[in-house]
Amino acid sequence: MKNKFVIFGIIVLFAILIFVKIEGIKRHDFNSENQSNSDQRVYAFPTMAVPAYLNQSADVVQTYSYLVLNNSASFDSMQKNISSVKAVIVDSLSVNKTSLVSLNPIEQKKAFDFINAQKKPAQIYALVKNYSAGQWQGEQLAAMLSSKAARAEIISETVKYLSENKLTGVSLDFEALPASAQNNLVLFVSELHQQLQQNKFLLSIHVPANEPNWQYQKLASSADEIILMDYDQHQSNTEPGPIAAAKWFETAIKEIGAMVPKEKLVVGMASYAYDWSGGIAKGLTYQSAQALALKYKAVIIFDPESQSDYFKYSTGSVQHSVWLADQNSVKAEKTIAQKYGIYSYAVYRFGSEDQNLWKLLK
Repeated sequence: MKNKFVIFGIIVLFAILIFVKIEGIKRHDFNSENQSNSDQRVYAFPTMAVPAYLNQSADVVQTYSYLVLNNSASFDSMQKNISSVKAVIVDSLSVNKTSLVSLNPIEQKKAFDFINAQKKPAQIYALVKNYSAGQWQGEQLAAMLSSKAARAEIISETVKYLSENKLTGVSLDFEALPASAQNNLVLFVSELHQQLQQNKFLLSIHVPANEPNWQYQKLASSADEIILMDYDQHQSNTEPGPIAAAKWFETAIKEIGAMVPKEKLVVGMASYAYDWSGGIAKGLTYQSAQALALKYKAVIIFDPESQSDYFKYSTGSVQHSVWLADQNSVKAEKTIAQKYGIYSYAVYRFGSEDQNLWKLLK
């Protein structure tokens, strides 16, 4: 009798082990399927050290915008919307072959004083660009970047300027740069960041979308933030079309996402318009575009494919096509960016924008 109980116990134990094994296999297969589906939905950004003092908060929208000096509409919009932004990028400095040029010092002080007087002041970045005499000076910039002495001088002047004005950091906007100068740009950003970091200043750099010559990953290894200018798909030298169609906008994020960690990525969003006629496009503020539509009784049409608004009108025999970047395009772009876990945006710019977009970016 005792042997029967022992045999029965062994049989029960064996049955339990088989059940547990089968369930384990089922659970493993279920988790594997979920993992596979998850891999298809979540985009993998690279891992890279991010400074703690950037204070990046997951899932919290952080908005930057640009102040154009000596522009009353830009200053008025900044005053109105200052509480909606984390940082203001002030159009402060221009760079030539050998030195920095300070733009509108009186207007700079007015802007800095206003921002710092707020109960919770926004961060202030000085924008450094290679734009002068009505165009981007790519060759001049290349000459500066190729000279060790010129780079050292620019870096020294930049640190001095930031220290004197007690700013957060500097934001580089270098455009029309020859492909041959890209290595020197990487070197300059590395040298500049080293000096800025020692003085607790931040460095961001604007980069174009879908540009194979730009070394995004190397720039990201030095800069604290990469601002992707995810706009101007269609512009002054192209045929009429959306300023940043939704699919084009998303493709740019996916491509740079393979090289720049999302914690360092700030996605640039446009808010202005272009008016094409005779093969040439004229830049407009959102308000000017709205006024044109009203004047010529044009119907503004929403294009669902690009998630953009546009309208057409004519002046005599001249046909015009106007595309806008407004709250509708920004809403779509925010949704796309958050799909990839990106919550930092740079809106170009105070004074040209659709005022309705600010409530979307809170």
